[in-house]
Amino acid sequence: MTKFSQKNLETIETFCGEYYAKRCRFIQDRQKDSTVRIVNTGMVSSGKSSLYNALINSTEEYFPTGAARTTTETNHFDCNNISYIDTPGIDVRSEDDTLAFNTIMESDIIVMIHNIRTGPLNRSEAEWLENIVRCINSVEMCSSRIVFVVSWKDTREKEPDYCELISNVKQQVYEIVGTEIPFFEVSVKKYQQGIEKGKEVLLKNSGVMELKSYLEEYAPEYLAKRKSIGNWEYAILAKEIKSILQTKRSEKCKEKQRIYDRVCERQKYRRNAWKQVFDYFSLQRRRLTDLENELKNM
Repeated sequence: MTKFSQKNLETIETFCGEYYAKRCRFIQDRQKDSTVRIVNTGMVSSGKSSLYNALINSTEEYFPTGAARTTTETNHFDCNNISYIDTPGIDVRSEDDTLAFNTIMESDIIVMIHNIRTGPLNRSEAEWLENIVRCINSVEMCSSRIVFVVSWKDTREKEPDYCELISNVKQQVYEIVGTEIPFFEVSVKKYQQGIEKGKEVLLKNSGVMELKSYLEEYAPEYLAKRKSIGNWEYAILAKEIKSILQTKRSEKCKEKQRIYDRVCERQKYRRNAWKQVFDYFSLQRRRLTDLENELKNM
């Protein structure tokens, strides 16, 4: 990957906008970083913070939880080469949604969490996932970056239609993303009971350990992928920037030609005007010469 110099980035910001310069800086900086950022997202009360506390083995709620909305800004916990990032719940305030979405797109692995107590994905969740997929803009990248988690499985897993419900959610996710992605069912409640009672079977059935193992094993694998992913993103970004600059250059050339044509037309008009003046005085001079000659011959 050929890096843009500071001068190049300033030019990009001037002619293409702050977004493109910022994206270039972000990709260049990320290539030097060995931390894998795993960000969560989902509706309020989907269990994002509770799940992250379980993943980092926090017994004192490093990420605040509660029945009401508690996460209003991004928070992170760094462990080895992984940074777990907790974001505000979506569809509450537009400011929170903007903050969450920007954080999501600047992270590596996106863990979308859905509260199965509410049934299938609602419209807000579906549109949120659609926006993420649209911005990633690649089915292959979606399968590398998005992990889907169903939370609160303990509240419905004994119901006769639970398997059908899970199947419906999987189908929704598949239709939005365009491919199968890692899918987990978890119960933080079972996990906490397993810790308190020292019961391995509860820990295993909670699904939390399975998700934790997957993320910890996948993180270094993703880190190895990220360089090629960054090169791919950089190439696409550079292509977009080149297209914008070519368009700008074409527009400038057309404007330059329009100015040149106007100047030429004005100069042509002035030449014609002065030619008329010159022709008039030339004619008067010839007449005067003729009169002088007549006078001499008298």
